[in-house]
Amino acid sequence: MAGLSVIRRSAVAMAGVGLAFGALTACTSEQALPKVDFPSASAVAPIVGQQPVSAAPTYTGYAPPFNAITVQIVGVAATAKLSYPMAWLTFTVTITNTSGFAFQGIDPLLVFGQCTCSPANYHIAPGAALQLWTTGTGTGTGVWKSIQPSDLDSKQTFKYTGQVGSINLGPKAVVTYKYRMELGRTVLKAIGLVNGTGSLNMYILQLPKHTRLSTGLGPEASVPLTYAFG
Repeated sequence: MAGLSVIRRSAVAMAGVGLAFGALTACTSEQALPKVDFPSASAVAPIVGQQPVSAAPTYTGYAPPFNAITVQIVGVAATAKLSYPMAWLTFTVTITNTSGFAFQGIDPLLVFGQCTCSPANYHIAPGAALQLWTTGTGTGTGVWKSIQPSDLDSKQTFKYTGQVGSINLGPKAVVTYKYRMELGRTVLKAIGLVNGTGSLNMYILQLPKHTRLSTGLGPEASVPLTYAFG
């Protein structure tokens, strides 16, 4: 019996040591973990409904000013007439950035305005050929490149068509393009053409959506055209 008492005392002692070691280990683990406070469920306001919101593009800081770009068309004389056949009529378009803002991705577009010479075709200007002078690799070299003109329809709207392409225009920068135009052979098949007047207009568009950079509805520049048939 005495031996049994010794065993029991030893077991109790060992259990005590185990409890102490466990308590020490638990204490060490608690001290190693960072203490994080989470709000209780009662502290969070209940959600009664959610309104879905579409993702908005991040603001890039690019916000071009209005009416900062001016355009001048030179070379189309007031006495010039468009007829068929005719020699090429050469002119230049100068685009100026009057501001200190650096414009990116702008696209100049030449548009033939409505013409009183075409009453049978809703006053849409008769077809004309339009070309752009493109410089070559050598000094003074270059070629004429045919581009697609646009025209103003009966609703005072025009369709976009690629001509010059996207350009950047730095602060106070100036760029000049040389064009030439003539009436095409298609006028020979047109019905109801009479002598009348129209216009040649330049619009400055902002890519990629082809929006305007002017507050008005009119073009940045316009010159009158005279059409003569017969």
